[in-house]
Amino acid sequence: MAQNEQGKYCKHCGKQIHNSADLCPFCGKSTVSQGPKVKKVKTAQISQPKQRPPLKIIGLLVVVFLAGTLFGYLVAPKVQVETITPMVITPTNGDASPTNATENWVTVRIFYGTEPTTTEKFHISKDVWRVKYSVEAGDTHPGFAITILPSGQIISYDQSGTEVSYVYDGPGDYYLDIWAVGLDSWTIEIQVQQ
Repeated sequence: MAQNEQGKYCKHCGKQIHNSADLCPFCGKSTVSQGPKVKKVKTAQISQPKQRPPLKIIGLLVVVFLAGTLFGYLVAPKVQVETITPMVITPTNGDASPTNATENWVTVRIFYGTEPTTTEKFHISKDVWRVKYSVEAGDTHPGFAITILPSGQIISYDQSGTEVSYVYDGPGDYYLDIWAVGLDSWTIEIQVQQ
């Protein structure tokens, strides 16, 4: 072989071979470089731990939720609030009255609507006050509940009509969380004794 045709040596037997030879003519083994040999090993299946969603996705979901809540607040029907001059109203049912049933009650706030809502705050200056509520329902299974906050007292009613519930939480600032299903309308009067 001429010097320019000699370019490599067999990596197995070390003899000089032609540059273009894929097999060594002396030992018969391949002279082509192959990647590192990988030994195949049988492995047991291991379940991958659940991956948590990236923080960007969580952040995006929070932003979408807040935007939806704000949009719902701006677009949803609002509870109508009416502050009225005091008028005398006698109790609708003297059974639950904490005082003499003949005493007069004055309406200081009226809330009305058709949908679930949370009212604005109102102030009560008496030790005992009451919630007079009227419900009109065309549905055969109406649902209506009032949660007085921050006390947490719950008033529930499942038919059409007018009822009164007394509150013994005393003076303070309150608001109502109203749940209504299947109703044509509801009206809530906040009353104190005159």
